[in-house]
Amino acid sequence: MLSSEVEKLGGFAGQAISQPLLQISTALVVVGYMLFIEPLVAGVALVLYAPQLFIVPWLQGKINELALTRAVYVRKLGAFVVEIAEEDAIGNEVPEQFLEITNDIFNVRLRIEKLKWLMKALNNFLMKLGPFGIITFGGFMVMQGNLEIGVIVAFMSGFERLGGPMRDTIAFYRQVSDAHMKYGLLVSSFSGHEPGTPHGPPTRVEPAFA
Repeated sequence: MLSSEVEKLGGFAGQAISQPLLQISTALVVVGYMLFIEPLVAGVALVLYAPQLFIVPWLQGKINELALTRAVYVRKLGAFVVEIAEEDAIGNEVPEQFLEITNDIFNVRLRIEKLKWLMKALNNFLMKLGPFGIITFGGFMVMQGNLEIGVIVAFMSGFERLGGPMRDTIAFYRQVSDAHMKYGLLVSSFSGHEPGTPHGPPTRVEPAFA
């Protein structure tokens, strides 16, 4: 289990510099171009993106808490399997403690997946608000004669190019947050207590979204 955790951290470290440098630089260039062309329309579109700055960290924090709880339960399950005598495991009914731990792991994993899909749905929705703001506000300015239609076309093309770097940057933030949690979990393996709380494993997690 420790080897698996270290391997995931190593994979993150391999792209910890190149990925954000590329994606953030691309996003800044596109945003700077749009602000140079028409600051007002670009500002409206960027304001519609702003909720992601609050939603993503909040949901990712919830996911990390659940991931930490799941890791503790997985370690408890591993310890239980190692400690149980072979003659007690073969040919007998599944121990009640084993079923309880696996059920806890399942419930936590279910909550993690639901939060991930919720965050993905919200991100996709918010990513579409930028072009919507451009068409709505920019179209109004065009009808008033304060803006050329070519600017709207350029903005739509710019936001299309901005979508990829934005999604990759959000994904990288999630990777950073997850790696931070896993590193803390790994360090706690060599301390005198279980990760999650100072005095032992977290309390039992009830089934989610009942």
